[in-house]
Amino acid sequence: GRRQARGAGASAALRAAGEQRCGGLLAPDGGADGGALLSGRDPGRPSSLPAHPARGRRAGRGPGSQPAFSPPPPSPPGDAGGDPGPRPRRPILPRPPPVHGLISARRAHGALYSGELEVQAKRKAIAVLQDEIHRILNASREMATLPDLMIKRDKAGIKACLEQISSIEDDVENLRRKITREVADVGGLIINRENLLNAAYTMDEIAGYITGISFKLSNVKPATLRSSKLDKDLTVLAELVVDEVYKLNEVIRSLSSNSASAIDLAQETQAIEREIDTKYRLATMKLLAEVSNTRELMLIKDVIEGIEEMADKCQRVSDSFILLALSL
Repeated sequence: GRRQARGAGASAALRAAGEQRCGGLLAPDGGADGGALLSGRDPGRPSSLPAHPARGRRAGRGPGSQPAFSPPPPSPPGDAGGDPGPRPRRPILPRPPPVHGLISARRAHGALYSGELEVQAKRKAIAVLQDEIHRILNASREMATLPDLMIKRDKAGIKACLEQISSIEDDVENLRRKITREVADVGGLIINRENLLNAAYTMDEIAGYITGISFKLSNVKPATLRSSKLDKDLTVLAELVVDEVYKLNEVIRSLSSNSASAIDLAQETQAIEREIDTKYRLATMKLLAEVSNTRELMLIKDVIEGIEEMADKCQRVSDSFILLALSL
């Protein structure tokens, strides 16, 4: 009995201290409404759980005692059961529209930037091609002077001409390597990079043809050229090749300014190439009729065939220039 009385007194003292700390948030009877205040539930809302009978006994009341505070106010009309209803939701703001204009502007700027890089890379490559074809033009002019130098027996002039042609061939090879490096650096920016490389490598082959033709022609005896009168035919063929290379020089210069004019000039090289083919056939028949020495016959035949093949290479370069003009 003493233990129960001590426990009841200690419980009452603890409960009184808890009420003072909580500021009177607990109901005096320790019922369900006091627990609702602590738990944050609306005290006016009827609870589905009954008051615990042990709490009433601890406070000195029976399980059927009534709370000391006044009942909740009546619910407004139209609200059956006194339920205030669900809380109003926060208004859902509309999502901001996507910035399509900014995205499209950035994409357009990127496309424009890549397009500008491609144009700049093409201009640099075309500038190298201009330098390369200009040097080939100088080499072909040197080759066209060889028949006259051989008739005059100018050995010093022939030697200087061969050295000049060999030096030009080295320069053309260096330019071809330069344009290859530039095209490799820009990567996939140049769409028609194959046409640029084909033109550069074909012009390198033309420089090789000029060197080979000049070397073989310098080893022909001047007496053979004088007796067979093939010096004039060789001079005409060499001058036609010079005209074709000059047309290519005009085509490459007009690529960056007027593409339509470049296409017209490139088509003119085809007419020159057909004329070279006609002169080649006539010179070959004359060679077989006039020259009987096998050594001289083979040398002059290689010279004539080399000029005809060089004209074909010039036509290939012209076709590459037409494709470049269409892509600009």
